[in-house]
Amino acid sequence: MPRAPEFQGSLGISWTRALGNGGELYVRGDYAYRGDQYFTQFNRDIVGQDAYGLLGARVTYTAPDERWYVTAWGDNLSDKDYFVTVLESGVAPAGTVVPQAVIGAPRTYGLSIGFNF
Repeated sequence: MPRAPEFQGSLGISWTRALGNGGELYVRGDYAYRGDQYFTQFNRDIVGQDAYGLLGARVTYTAPDERWYVTAWGDNLSDKDYFVTVLESGVAPAGTVVPQAVIGAPRTYGLSIGFNF
């Protein structure tokens, strides 16, 4: 089937720990796997991609009164190159294919702060 990988799955693990000051620490790791995939019904290698996996992580500290929290996060931590989609161009010379792709996000990370009212 177009756009359907042979296999895909994800695994997540989390851990929460109460801290001595009354705050809370939350840690989470995620892994998502996507098998070999073609992006059209013709199963051409030029518009397909090999299997890949993405790793993400989060660490959150929540204040004792639960009024605020801070999260350090990262996605695609192994900086894997992958495509979100690949299309075949309709303007290629007869008998050829010119792929046009949307590339997935590279390694991203950041710090988020939130408040509860």
